Amino acid sequence: MPASTVEPLLSVRNLSTRFRTERGTVRAVDGVSFDVAPGETLAIVGESGSGKSVTALSILRLIPDPPGKIESGEILFEGKDLLKLDETEIRAIRGDRIAMIFQEPMSSLNPALTVGLQVGEPVNLHRKTPWAAAFEKAAELLGKVRIPDGKSRLTSYPHQYSGGMRQRVMIAMALACQPRLIIADEPTTALDVTVQAQILALLKEVTRAAKAAQDAGATRFCMGAAWRAPKDRDIEKMNELIGAVKGLGMQTCATLGMLQPHQAASLRDAGLDYYNHNLDTAPEYYKDVVSTRQYQDRLDTLAAVRDAGISVCCGGIIGMGETEVHRAGLIAQLANMQPYPESVPINSLVPVPGTPLADSEPVDPLDFVRVIAVARITMPKARVRLSAGRQQLGEAVQTLCFMAGANSIFYGDKLLVTGNPDVEA
Repeated sequence: MPASTVEPLLSVRNLSTRFRTERGTVRAVDGVSFDVAPGETLAIVGESGSGKSVTALSILRLIPDPPGKIESGEILFEGKDLLKLDETEIRAIRGDRIAMIFQEPMSSLNPALTVGLQVGEPVNLHRKTPWAAAFEKAAELLGKVRIPDGKSRLTSYPHQYSGGMRQRVMIAMALACQPRLIIADEPTTALDVTVQAQILALLKEVTRAAKAAQDAGATRFCMGAAWRAPKDRDIEKMNELIGAVKGLGMQTCATLGMLQPHQAASLRDAGLDYYNHNLDTAPEYYKDVVSTRQYQDRLDTLAAVRDAGISVCCGGIIGMGETEVHRAGLIAQLANMQPYPESVPINSLVPVPGTPLADSEPVDPLDFVRVIAVARITMPKARVRLSAGRQQLGEAVQTLCFMAGANSIFYGDKLLVTGNPDVEA
């Protein structure tokens, strides 16, 4: 979707900020207006003293009063005028939904507090994360901005870091809560050019793929990893990716394997909308096709996701040698969840050479359509999605599936491990 058709994430209208001095009033910002769409990068260029930093500080209402004052204008963020919020409301947004990388780290960092306290504080304050976990997050963030051995540097004070390292600390603080908007006031001036490129790549890496999907008409972006069960450090990395995609205004989905309740809660706090975890087949047939986990493991993960308040994307695979009774058992298992999944992907097995199911017989197309129809009847409000293997069914069968009740498709370069023929062509 083109950025111009998207509701602005930030809209500044006729902003004016002045300072009273002994020589009179200085209008540092006078009638400035601009929009920033989700996922967009806006650069404000001007000579020294032209009001760039004052504009940035005005957005977060950090202008010292006196001598400064925001005289007029509107600053709309996610539809709310920041100038009309009380101090408690604006503090809840600073460092969480909007973060700022300040130009002068030595004057912005508190010299009396350790770096670990300052980087971990946004996570502790806004995410209600215990300090022990906040320090772990701080160490990880320091590593991401290329500060070696971040864990041992948590107890250091700002004056014990070089100028470039202090700048990286400021960037780590800004990334801590995966904000929707980052205001960067010359954020990489103290870094060498190699590290500048690495830091900017960190901010852009995932948004490119998500933006491409959005431009192609996608409304939800799904991120997958072939883990059996992710470690907590993996979840932290995923949280940053989720924040980047949310910044585009898209729904987010992830499929990462089996989750513990605290991991599901962490993904929720990062902004995850949907978690994909398929049951694959009926309970009684599961042990015949899967040996790396138990059926109850999948149910436990789905319960953790649901308890965390994340919407569930859960379906199965047709064509693994199961009978019609097994297919009915899969749909019955899904439909009897309380509540049933909001999204139900139905996959047609894609035989992969070298795997036990490589020589499986192709699914009868009409049998696949029947599964779609029963899913629609038993789960009338769900999104029934054609997923892996849909291309091998052909356009005619896919059309029948939509007539039978499917109302969504998965699209992408890969669906975890199988390629998309349209893209590969």
